[in-house]
Amino acid sequence: MPINPTKTTRKNPLPKKTDTVRNAAQDLRILHILAAAFFIVMMALYPLYLQDKYILLIRYKTNVYYVITVIAAALVIPFLAYNKFHIKDYFVKNEPKRPLAVHEWALLAFVLFTFISTAASKYGDVVWFGAPGRYEGFWTFLCYSASFFFVARFYRPRRKHLLIVAVGVIFVALYAALQFVGLDFLNLYPFTRTDEPYMSNGIQMFGPLSAHFRTTLGNTNVVSAYCSLSVVLVTVLYAGEKSRWRFLYLAASVLSFLMLMISNSEGGKVGILVGMALLIPYWVSGRVRLGRILTALGGWCVLFVHILNQL
Repeated sequence: MPINPTKTTRKNPLPKKTDTVRNAAQDLRILHILAAAFFIVMMALYPLYLQDKYILLIRYKTNVYYVITVIAAALVIPFLAYNKFHIKDYFVKNEPKRPLAVHEWALLAFVLFTFISTAASKYGDVVWFGAPGRYEGFWTFLCYSASFFFVARFYRPRRKHLLIVAVGVIFVALYAALQFVGLDFLNLYPFTRTDEPYMSNGIQMFGPLSAHFRTTLGNTNVVSAYCSLSVVLVTVLYAGEKSRWRFLYLAASVLSFLMLMISNSEGGKVGILVGMALLIPYWVSGRVRLGRILTALGGWCVLFVHILNQL
């Protein structure tokens, strides 16, 4: 019986190239989902997390940040190892090549030198975990770096994710505004006199600290870092959004700027100034975009003038 050349006699044909591409796309989709969950938790939910008050609030938030980052790493790193991760690839086999950029190499070098410096230091827990009230030690820097790589490499922005973040920014900023007028209904910072002590877990702290501690974030240094990111991010989203959701971004931009102003943080103001200046080419690249950034700046100025005499 003649053999038909159009048919194959193999019982187990080799996998098609399309199957390999499909598997790679599925793997990447899993990473995108994990990155999206991490982004939403850290940007929208984590700032609202509360446990205890004052300095202890920051300590517990730092510990929670460690836990979230470790969980993310525990999910992502084994996944990459199973899929034969190579640094020259886009972190996933068969994806388009994406070598590490200059700023990514710089960050890795920073982490390496920070580790060497920390290991050689004689100050022990202070350099590993950071001083009380700030907790900016090596482990925190390592989590910052891991968060950057995770989001920058795998996160794919979606409107619904960014809207959730904007809503989170609005909640945080509104509570800061309520505190500013004396409505601290969560009783996070209950001091009324400078000589009134507050004991928590054996630690004595004095007030009024509402001038230095603000909203659900903690001290003004944390507020500065948060505002430096949130103000610029939601303002960019407002300038580029075509739907009516842009007004939600505008509200988040104005309110987060208000939060920064009433927190009286010079570092946050510098951060926003630098960020906005670096984005000047983006602002002037279109008439609509330029008009919107001027609208946002106008809202900032109105709030600034309104509260100037109250700071």
